[in-house]
Amino acid sequence: MTTQREKIQKLRALARSPNQHEAALARAKVEELESRHVTAKTLAHAIARLLEGRGMVVRVKHRYAREVNRHQDLPSHKTKIDADIRYFKSQSRALHHEIAIEVIEYE
Repeated sequence: MTTQREKIQKLRALARSPNQHEAALARAKVEELESRHVTAKTLAHAIARLLEGRGMVVRVKHRYAREVNRHQDLPSHKTKIDADIRYFKSQSRALHHEIAIEVIEYE
């Protein structure tokens, strides 16, 4: 049985097809599947877009990442960060939920 993640990966590969029509259809399907498939990463980026829309400088990274993802337009280390969003995927089902959100506000 193919998982949702595997389907998305296969469609992303198909989206790089030289056939423009085929690639466009694959990209549309990826967007549709991803819009319904909530992960900690997609949720973190959605929260970041919300905060950026309010004029905040936001940094999103994996909880255990040592370096900021260089593939994104993120502020340099000298820029004041208004929000630091970290995400991770837990392998434990002990908490009986798939997604947990922790919000910390500093005064």
